[in-house]
Amino acid sequence: MSQIKDLNEYFYEMERIELNSGRIIYMTWLQQGRTYGNQIEGLPTFRGIPPEEPWLLESNGERYLLVDRAPIPLPISDKQKEQFLKRNPRLAKSEYPFCSEAPVSCRAHFESKPTANPGEDIWTSGLTMEWRQEKFAMPIEPRVLDKIKALDWDALAKDEISP
Repeated sequence: MSQIKDLNEYFYEMERIELNSGRIIYMTWLQQGRTYGNQIEGLPTFRGIPPEEPWLLESNGERYLLVDRAPIPLPISDKQKEQFLKRNPRLAKSEYPFCSEAPVSCRAHFESKPTANPGEDIWTSGLTMEWRQEKFAMPIEPRVLDKIKALDWDALAKDEISP
């Protein structure tokens, strides 16, 4: 293990992201699970319209930013594609044939300072984000990380009391 400068670096730097604006945000928690659960019946296909940009959602009193759910090509052979098309010819006419959401769903909360309450040390600005990626755990995949870095934090995050 390399030498650290201080304990802040040890405990917080591993989850640090510098946004394109220069603001630093820190991941405070991360949850991951299988996008399609434990059992897939048939071929998972992408349905719906992928958001062109991050999408702010509110549900059951919870507020989060859907950063990425873009369709990704399924890693299947041409022979497998032919077999699926024979069983389901409508698939070829769909907008995203042989694409699905990535198999891992991630939800994480990020915090940053300063806030609109700079005199109060207990305040941070926070934002929960959700995205899909192809593998579990860190790092965040580059296509998703680029979208996170491009966010307008001040417009999206809310001031909150840090736990």
